[in-house]
Amino acid sequence: MKRLFIVCLIVLAVQAKAQEFSLHMGYYVNGANLPNRTVIFGFDPSASDSLTDGAKWFDTEFAGGEQEYPSDPFGDIDCRWGGQVINRPYLGTGGPIDIRRRPAGESFQLPFELDIKYFGATSVKISWNKALIPPIIKHIFLSSGIFPNRPRLDLVSESEFNLPIKDSSGLYDRMIFTILYNQDKLAVGAGNTISNEVQLYPTILSPSSTISAWLETNRDITVTVKNLFGQSVFTNSINAHSGANIIHQGSLHLSNGVYIAEVIDSHTGEVLTRQKLIVE
Repeated sequence: MKRLFIVCLIVLAVQAKAQEFSLHMGYYVNGANLPNRTVIFGFDPSASDSLTDGAKWFDTEFAGGEQEYPSDPFGDIDCRWGGQVINRPYLGTGGPIDIRRRPAGESFQLPFELDIKYFGATSVKISWNKALIPPIIKHIFLSSGIFPNRPRLDLVSESEFNLPIKDSSGLYDRMIFTILYNQDKLAVGAGNTISNEVQLYPTILSPSSTISAWLETNRDITVTVKNLFGQSVFTNSINAHSGANIIHQGSLHLSNGVYIAEVIDSHTGEVLTRQKLIVE
């Protein structure tokens, strides 16, 4: 009887660590047979929606469990869950595990951001076991972290994604994975809002371009331009009116490349639109 009681305790302890949903993803570089990195994402009602749950999740696979990792060294081949693009800056430099708090309700949409680096790589892919995705999850869309964030594939129906390194131009340095739980259509989610009511223009800039914003209604906005590493290179707040508003006029002092611009409601912090800017 005593042995049986001990076994039951062990089983209960294991079950207490299980999360409602999680999926392992392997990150393969240059045709490796084993993953160079493994990362895990998912959700659970008891999760803190951060990278601070520690040994609560997968501590047997990652020392310390769910936690923020130090900044990766320059030139490293890396893969981790971050949050700059989906408005989760509290994730800091990211980590290998992101178990988010399960939203209330019978259906929901939940985004995750995967940040990767593949310095010097000639081929890169991520893979997963689609058979482990329960039927209640209708889709898990993978898209670029750069506007317009259109889905590239669905993890429910595919099992790997080979990154087009030669022509990606940084499009998949940050990938967005959006879980659709008990719903079929991809709706606009918090922190990843693309609105027809707010637009920036032009989107292809010269060093002396004027950046303007068009709004349907009066509101106070903050426009932030970030590079592909998530670093802010320009910020300006204005009391915008309906119609065209000049955000910046004159030299931007930006190097040629791709940037992400966000228009944020200054009072609520809501991301009103996110657009790609190209400086030529």
